[in-house]
Amino acid sequence: MERKNLDFEEKFLLLLYFSKDNNTLITRAMKLMFLFEKIFEIKTENELEFIAYDLGPFAKDFQIYITPLITEELVAYREFCDSNLNYISESYYKKYFFNEKRKGEIKTILENEYLYNKYYKNPIKLIKFLTEFYNQAHSRDLIQLCYFIEPEFAQNSVIDEEVEYYNRSYNQKFILKAVLFLSENHLLKLFRNLEGVLKIFNIRGDNIEKENFRLFLEEHLNAVRNKSGININKAIEIIDNISIRDQNKTYKFLKFKLLEIYSLINEEEINLGTIRLLLHYFFKSLTLQWALNENNMKKFRNIMQDLKKNIQLISIKDDQPPLSIDYPLLKNELENEFQKKVVKKTKDRLEVRVSKEDIDYKGDFFIDKENLPNIHEEFSEEELEELLNSEDTEDLAGTPSEI
Repeated sequence: MERKNLDFEEKFLLLLYFSKDNNTLITRAMKLMFLFEKIFEIKTENELEFIAYDLGPFAKDFQIYITPLITEELVAYREFCDSNLNYISESYYKKYFFNEKRKGEIKTILENEYLYNKYYKNPIKLIKFLTEFYNQAHSRDLIQLCYFIEPEFAQNSVIDEEVEYYNRSYNQKFILKAVLFLSENHLLKLFRNLEGVLKIFNIRGDNIEKENFRLFLEEHLNAVRNKSGININKAIEIIDNISIRDQNKTYKFLKFKLLEIYSLINEEEINLGTIRLLLHYFFKSLTLQWALNENNMKKFRNIMQDLKKNIQLISIKDDQPPLSIDYPLLKNELENEFQKKVVKKTKDRLEVRVSKEDIDYKGDFFIDKENLPNIHEEFSEEELEELLNSEDTEDLAGTPSEI
């Protein structure tokens, strides 16, 4: 078997194979086939023709292509009844499953001739991932994903408003997993509509950061597309434009953490795996819709700590990268969020260390005398001035290992 393109019948049988209990509702099957063919462009011998219909993408030739599977007793179906035992005529109440007569035979053929055939490795890997991930999902989850990725297929929908405000957590989990799992080509296809992807994370049109987040994603996807590293300076410029004016102040903390990581990331170590991790944790941070308080800040720190453990950072004691970030201003903006300790003093500057709870590397941030914020309440303004003017440069709070 050397043919590389799967036809409709083969894809549908594989969909049933990877589905829970080897069955699926027609709505779920049609949305998955839409993802296979139109979003991820799995080449096929006989593609479905999708139109915008009541529940989003609908293939009017679906029944034509599935009929031979039913005639050959490979697939059977059951229609649901209402409370009066009348069959519900709408096609989305139809469930498909392997015909019990040939179920064992079908599975044997799929396992022997498809699952381990190198020619089908990539499409089957994608079919398996999508089908198994949405095994526990509601049909609304798949409809929502299709609407947001390809919004033109929602134009005739009778449930567009319902889908708009339907819970998005399942599709958020899908994006988080997809950025780590999908091939580069499929990742770019999934992110064809960045506004739709951001919408999954509740970043709607009126969100003040939508444009900055879109530019941030574009920068990383361009690196994937061009098989190159990230332009760190450009990424930092985009991050530095993130506002701190949002109502719950969540972006203020996100901005600080992203600047911290991107300022110290080792450009020589950036590869596709690093980009995947950066995207994964960025999206993960967008799932946290909360007011800025101590408990939620701790959750967010843990997310970013995990990221830092999985990527290569330069040592802060190395030469500082040539970046145009105003660290003093940034620290001043965040002085109420972070507890800092004065660890060294010189005539012209104080050296402060962000508490270990906030940053897991031993980094120093220098604050010029002219821009000196109120670093710690235990030091009065007079005491700080005295420290700055002192000739003594002995550590005030112990060595880095003691902090």
